[in-house]
Amino acid sequence: MPTATASLSSFLLSPSAVSVSGIGLITGLPVTVTLAPALVGQGITFQLPNRAVIPASLATLADANRGVTLIDPATSKTLSIVEHFLCACALSNRLDVRVTIEMATDAPLWELPLLDGSAADWLPFLNQLSCRGEESPLELTKALWYRQNDDVCIYALPSDRLQMTYAINLDHAETANQWARWDSATDDILTIASSRTFGLLRELPALQASGMARGVSLENTLGLVDDGTTTSPLRHPQEPLFHKMLDLLGDLMLIGLNPLRLNAHLIAINAGHASHTAFGKLVWNHLKASV
Repeated sequence: MPTATASLSSFLLSPSAVSVSGIGLITGLPVTVTLAPALVGQGITFQLPNRAVIPASLATLADANRGVTLIDPATSKTLSIVEHFLCACALSNRLDVRVTIEMATDAPLWELPLLDGSAADWLPFLNQLSCRGEESPLELTKALWYRQNDDVCIYALPSDRLQMTYAINLDHAETANQWARWDSATDDILTIASSRTFGLLRELPALQASGMARGVSLENTLGLVDDGTTTSPLRHPQEPLFHKMLDLLGDLMLIGLNPLRLNAHLIAINAGHASHTAFGKLVWNHLKASV
C-alpha cells in the first residue's frame, strides 16, 4: 500500500500537499511523488528532479506501446506509466495538479509508482487536494470513430451521459471474446479504479530479460496463466476488461479535459494505449471545433 508523508518542504509548496511512495513497474526502483494543487487552468504537470516539467498532454506523448510515456521536448527527459494516475485524476475530478517526482539519480528512466497496479490507491491522496475540475458536460454533435485496422477500433456515439463498452480477445479464459459495459449513471467508479494491470504470465521472463517489468509482483499485477487461471483471485468479475477502461480514461485525460464529462457511449474493440491516444486526438479536435 502507498504511504503518505507530510514533509516540511511539501507544506511549503501547498498546505494540502501529500507524498506517495511505491516502486516503478518498469524498473522496480523506489519512487516518491508529491502531489499539490496547481492554479486553475494549469493542468496536470510532472516535475522531474532535473527541473524538466512535462505537462500531461497529447503534445508531450512520446510512446504508447505498453504504457504511456511523456517527454519534455526541451531536455528529452521522459516519464512512463502515467495512465493509472491520470485515470485516478479523472475519477476524482482533479485536473490541476503539480506532481513532483523523486527517484534515485542513477535510475535508467523515470516513472510513477505502480502502487497496487490500479488507480484506487491514488484516490485517497487526490481527494485531499482542493483542485476539483469543471462539472459541466461535454457534448458530441456527431459520432466519431477511429480504426487502426480490422481488429482495433474505437467509436463514440452521442449520449446523455458517459457509457463505455469494451471488448477484447486475448489468449486466456478471462480475456477471450469478452466484453463488459460500464454506465456512469448506475455503476460504481471503484469497479474501474480497483482493476489491476494484467498480462500473460508466460511473457514475463522475456520482458524482464529486456529490462522491463522489473517491478511486477503478486501484489501489483494480475497474471494470466496458460491453464486459464490467474495468479491471484479477481477483485470482481471481468477485472481485466475494466482495467482496459481504466487505461482508456487515463489516456483520454491527455486531451486536458475530464473524459467522465463526455456525454458519449465509447465502444472500444481490442484497443490499447496507441489507439486510445489516437482516438483522443479525434475527440479533442471535435470538441475544439464545436466551441
